[in-house]
Amino acid sequence: MLNSIVSRWMLYGTLWMVAVGSGYAQDAPLPEDLTTLGPEELLALELIPIDVLGAHIHPKGVWMAGYRFGSMHMKPAHGLHDRAYALEPKAMHTGMHMVEAMYGITDRLTLAAMLSYQRSILRLQTTEGMRYRITASGLGDVQIALHYALRASMVHYLTSFAGLSLPVGRVNLWSDRLPRPLPYAMRPGSGTWDMLIGLASIHRLKDWNLGVHGDALWRIGKNTYGYRLGHRIHAGAWATYRLWSWLAFTMHVDGHLLGDVSGRDARLDPHVSPMDDPALQGDRHVMVQPSINIYLPKGPLRGMRWALHLDLPLKVWHETAAMEMHRQWILALQWAW
Repeated sequence: MLNSIVSRWMLYGTLWMVAVGSGYAQDAPLPEDLTTLGPEELLALELIPIDVLGAHIHPKGVWMAGYRFGSMHMKPAHGLHDRAYALEPKAMHTGMHMVEAMYGITDRLTLAAMLSYQRSILRLQTTEGMRYRITASGLGDVQIALHYALRASMVHYLTSFAGLSLPVGRVNLWSDRLPRPLPYAMRPGSGTWDMLIGLASIHRLKDWNLGVHGDALWRIGKNTYGYRLGHRIHAGAWATYRLWSWLAFTMHVDGHLLGDVSGRDARLDPHVSPMDDPALQGDRHVMVQPSINIYLPKGPLRGMRWALHLDLPLKVWHETAAMEMHRQWILALQWAW
C-alpha cells in the first residue's frame, strides 16, 4: 500500500515538474572556477548523480537539505545451499528513509551528516511448510563526513571525503513472530564505529558529464554481541546527458562488494537458517542504474533537485550470499539555500 502511494505521488510530481520546466531556457556561459558559483547554479550543472556518496561540495555559508526513499527487494541465492534449513528465506523487502544535511565551511570544504530509518519484512518457510512474516524497523547509524574539492574547474571536478559512521542504530532486535533475535541483515545498526573514505572524478564535455567514483566503509572492532558486519566497497561510473537546463538523464553502472560477518552472534544458530550464518552474509553484484534528474531554477521550489533511480542487477555472484539483490528504486530530492 505505502509503495503504491509513494510511486503514484512520484509519477504525478515528475509529470508536473516536466510540464513546469519545459519553458525554461538554456543556461548562460559559466566561469572556469566552480567555487565562484552559487548553490542554485551548482545544482543546475548536474555534475554528480545524487546517489554518489560524498561527492557534493557547497560554497561557504550554504546549507543543503536532502531526503531519499529507497525500496529494495531481495531473493534467495539459487543453487547456493546443498542442504535444507529449518527456516528458509523466501523474500526480503527493505524500505529506507534517509535525511541528510550539508553546510559549506569554505568554498571547498563541506560538512555532511546523514541519518536513516529502515523497515524490513522477511518471509520465511519451515521444512514443514509453515510460513512466517517477520518485520523489523528502527534508526540506522549516523554518518558524519567532510567533503573536499581537490579540483573545481568546469572541465574537471575532483572531490574526496572522509568520515565516521556512529553506532546509533539498534542491534539487539527480536522477532515479532518467533522467539529469536533477528538475523544480521535485518538489524538497522552495526554496533561498531566505522570509517568512511571516498573519491569522485567528473569530466564535463558540453552537455555531457562523465564520472567515476569509489568509496569504502571499514568496520572497526566488534560490537557487544561479538561480531562485526563485513567491510564494504562501492565503485562505479556514469554518463549524464543534459537534455535541457532543467532535465538530465543518467546511466550509472555500480559495483558492490560486501564482506562476510566476522565473529558471530552466539544467540543465532547458523544451522537453522542461512541468514544466521556469518559466512553467508557477503554479497557481490554489479547494478545498472538508469535515472532521471530534474532541477527547478524558477518558481516557489527554486533550487530544488529531484532524481528517480532504478537499480537492476547486471551480474550477481552467489558464492557468498544467503540473499541476492533483485531490484531497487530510489526517489531523492535536494534543496540548497
